[in-house]
Amino acid sequence: MIKVGSLQFCGPASFGLPFWEGFETLAVTLPAILWVARMHRERPRGEAITRALTIIDDHIGFNRVLAGLRQRLSFRVLARTGELSRFLACYSR
Repeated sequence: MIKVGSLQFCGPASFGLPFWEGFETLAVTLPAILWVARMHRERPRGEAITRALTIIDDHIGFNRVLAGLRQRLSFRVLARTGELSRFLACYSR
């Protein structure tokens, strides 16, 4: 909610990503957080999610690899083919 409300997922705050590209990248953070949280199963659920959120959030907007051409092209292909929404639905469960 904070990143969406403050537009930290696009423009100068996120390597100049256009709005929709940045929004799609941000949308992938939810399944990524849930996936990383599953790796911390030995911890209480709330603590595992907090840890996963910290790990993922440290990279969004700060890791130049995520704004690289290869990453951006991958997201474009996923979005154009409709696979991005399927990916989000599948991994967000």
